[in-house]
Amino acid sequence: MKTNLSSAQAIAIAKTADIESLFKENLSVATAVEENGKILWSVSSLSKGAQEIVYVDDETGVIVRTKHVGVR
Repeated sequence: MKTNLSSAQAIAIAKTADIESLFKENLSVATAVEENGKILWSVSSLSKGAQEIVYVDDETGVIVRTKHVGVR
């Protein structure tokens, strides 16, 4: 899949999201996914017991949503 952003750019953008700093520091895994005809970067944190996922629009570089998974 051809993307406009690199994974490093998507991670840098995701780190500007309004999320808890613990998760922000650990945002390090970026995967390009297609959703409703658009390419989004799913950027997630690596944290034991909980995870934060930030979705970045590949075309615009805008954070479209965040999702918290887990108990923290």
